[in-house]
Amino acid sequence: MAARIGDLALLYASERGRLNRLIDRIVGNPATAEDLVHDTFVRAMEGSAQEIRDDKAYLSRIARNVAIDQKRRDGR
Repeated sequence: MAARIGDLALLYASERGRLNRLIDRIVGNPATAEDLVHDTFVRAMEGSAQEIRDDKAYLSRIARNVAIDQKRRDGR
């Protein structure tokens, strides 16, 4: 995915809203959710050396993980 920055920009435009809703349901804070959407795409760019079969599923998994991590941090 990192080699396809143009594709990533299109994917961001199409998936941002869905990922934002997914994360907001977990963390319960729209502003935090928006920040975590950005974190999701940063992690996707950093950690995608392997070939990704389904970009949307990959992003959803990252988004869910960052949201759960944030929820755990907020609970402390």
